[in-house]
Amino acid sequence: GFPILFLCGVNDRLFPVEAIRLVQAEVAGSFLVEVNDAGHSAFLEQPVQFNDTILSLLQMAGHIVKGGAAHSNTAGYERVGGEA
Repeated sequence: GFPILFLCGVNDRLFPVEAIRLVQAEVAGSFLVEVNDAGHSAFLEQPVQFNDTILSLLQMAGHIVKGGAAHSNTAGYERVGGEA
């Protein structure tokens, strides 16, 4: 009953984004966020985008009161494979 998020840097060499896309496609109702200009440590390399993404996940899970989008790209996320 909780949203599942895959978050990866597009330049990650340990877990390439192509592999993460394949895994994420198998998890119904999950989300994938690809962080540009980041490798394996997206939380260090792009902290604002990383934090905004986590805030959105918490908001979707009901852990943050919905008083508006946590950031400007919330509408850009789409579920894959239906509801979780």
